[in-house]
Amino acid sequence: MKKLPLIPVLFCFLFCAFADEPMLPPQNYTKFFSNGRFMLVCDATKKETICYEIVDPTADVEPEEKWRITRWGLYSYLSENGEFCVLDDWGGLIPLDYDAEYVLYVVFKNGTEYAKIKLFDVISDEKNLRRTVSHYYWGNIESFENDGIVLNTVEGKKWYDFKTRKVTEYVE
Repeated sequence: MKKLPLIPVLFCFLFCAFADEPMLPPQNYTKFFSNGRFMLVCDATKKETICYEIVDPTADVEPEEKWRITRWGLYSYLSENGEFCVLDDWGGLIPLDYDAEYVLYVVFKNGTEYAKIKLFDVISDEKNLRRTVSHYYWGNIESFENDGIVLNTVEGKKWYDFKTRKVTEYVE
């Protein structure tokens, strides 16, 4: 009888035991964008996100508030010009009991709700969703540009255009 090495078996067990764990409780965080030109302060307690513009990083001056959203997200994305923001609560996962109108992301423009990106705007066939223990995985944001978002999905790369508010196939 062939014996399995103990370390790889133990690693596999531990990986499986902790995969797809419940999300951590919301926490406050600060994130910098555009080489420190913009700062998002995401306050889970107040359920708000504030974008600050750092006009002169070398000066001892307080950053200027650019806009405020009365919402918090586990992950946050900001365009290089500080105009567009997306807050993400699930990190590429959706609940098992999702419906046809399920919203993946709300896009904000200068702090005001601008558009909603729904699951079936991005995914053409729900059979392509990948089942985890407690959710489905659809994909994630690969990069965030001034004019749109590159989405890395279970169906390949897609492009969300801020101007048209449409999702199309990604073309490099």
